Amino acid sequence: MTPDCFPSRLSYLDWLHTARMHPPAPGHEYCEDCTFEYQSQMIRQGRCQYPGTTFKQWGEGRDLAIVGRRPHHVVCKMKQVAIYGVG
Repeated sequence: MTPDCFPSRLSYLDWLHTARMHPPAPGHEYCEDCTFEYQSQMIRQGRCQYPGTTFKQWGEGRDLAIVGRRPHHVVCKMKQVAIYGVG
């Protein structure tokens, strides 16, 4: 199933292909590659499934990256569902 925030199924499949080479942190998936600006646009359009995602700076200098992080309780619930099949 394609998340609502992707413009097309093909763009989501492209993201999945790239994510296989550079996996995001467990529980954060595509939100890790989002931006504050894009998230704001998706929230306004009602297409953001994780509006509580925040953006953190990691690294420094040439290694500086800004990554999206879903709220801790969301990640815990996703892990619980994956492991035990219950939410």
